[in-house]
Amino acid sequence: MAKLTLETRAIIRDYEKKVSVLKTKLIAHIDTLPDNPKIKRVGDGKSFTMNVSDLGDNWSPFYHDFKAQYQDLIRIINTKPVEQVISSFESVIKNGYTGKRAGDSSKRFHPVVREYLKEMM
Repeated sequence: MAKLTLETRAIIRDYEKKVSVLKTKLIAHIDTLPDNPKIKRVGDGKSFTMNVSDLGDNWSPFYHDFKAQYQDLIRIINTKPVEQVISSFESVIKNGYTGKRAGDSSKRFHPVVREYLKEMM
């Protein structure tokens, strides 16, 4: 088995550093995105209220909780290689969900969050 040269190791370290910086910037940007203006946070900030008339055809709390959706995007950033992060984000933008969750309406991303993600990409 061939040993990695010093030059190759330096290239790998540089790549890993750039990926880390990119992920940090993505997370920092996501952290600045606004919450859903149609909800009112209560208690610990994880719960919220909203008008029934604003629910539309999706009554899932996740769908209306932008902060929860942002945390799901951050989880993707922190747990996947950068190439899979990009493909996961593209899936959210195009389909409204990540991976194979088409039938799971509780994990559908709100169109406003999808638009923020599209602008970020």
